[in-house]
Amino acid sequence: MKAKHGILIILVLIVAAGALISLRQPRSADITGLTYEQLCNKNGDQWMVMEPWVDGKKISDTPCAGCMIADNHFCTTEEYTGYIKTLQPGGQSNTMETEHPMEHNAMTAHAGSKNSVGIHIYNIEFVRSNFVSGEQSELIFKIKDSSGNPVSDIEIVHDKIMHIVLVRSDLKYFDHIHPEQKELGAFSVPYTFYSPGNYRIWIDFTIDGMQHIVDFDASVSGTLVSPEPDKMQGISVIMLDPLDSVIKSGEVTELRFSVEESGMPVEIIEKFLDANAHMIAIDEELEEFNHMHDEELDGDNILSFQHIFDKMGKYKLWVQFSVGGRVRTAEFLVDVI
Repeated sequence: MKAKHGILIILVLIVAAGALISLRQPRSADITGLTYEQLCNKNGDQWMVMEPWVDGKKISDTPCAGCMIADNHFCTTEEYTGYIKTLQPGGQSNTMETEHPMEHNAMTAHAGSKNSVGIHIYNIEFVRSNFVSGEQSELIFKIKDSSGNPVSDIEIVHDKIMHIVLVRSDLKYFDHIHPEQKELGAFSVPYTFYSPGNYRIWIDFTIDGMQHIVDFDASVSGTLVSPEPDKMQGISVIMLDPLDSVIKSGEVTELRFSVEESGMPVEIIEKFLDANAHMIAIDEELEEFNHMHDEELDGDNILSFQHIFDKMGKYKLWVQFSVGGRVRTAEFLVDVI
């Protein structure tokens, strides 16, 4: 998630930092005289039994008792204290407990053709049906906790309780839709696929401040191929050259776009899902999914996002914003070296 910061007077920064430091003591990596669980609790992190995770990705299906910090669940003391030492020299975490926007990782899980998948301490079920192009169907997802109880404490993020993105395997037929909670822990939205083929469907939701992204594969039968609606409706979007001329994997890149109509700037004065604009980036293997935002509604015609592409290759970008009360979606294909 992108955030822009204005220039602040140094004195204000010092006072604000001091106030934040007083809110929480630094984490400690010193295990002397403590058990692993005691150190975890002392640092204000969460002790639980679940599969091990690193940077939001599950690394084993074998549950363990361990400490949860950010989007990591460590099975051993050494892994936990080693992570703390990487946060800040001297074995202490950042006392202000804030992550740089570019360092944020969501918890992720890939279900593929399975009907359900575990993520963090939850189980996500995709209620499959016979999807046929041109016929309305229902996309239904159910979220349960480790005890099998429906989950109800999902947070509203960017005006919606859940975001769904679906793309055909050739990176065509993109859509960004939003289900509603029909019953406790169950979310659904009616949907008509434009074309047959294989699709990947990502669901994006947040619980206790932690973003969770799960993807499922779905096969759509039928022969009807309908053209996608005009997503720009007279508006054009021009991708401006990156400041370094190229997009490099593993490095922060600012992606900027100019919104125009008939060669004239179109000022963005409307919010779309509580942001200036949204951008979704997916690689050609459908393995890397990223959902970013331009949070600053500054009234100009430039949309700006910061992102780190994890690997080299081709990515498809979809930039979404609102003009005249209508959502516009511009598509771009970029090469990352």
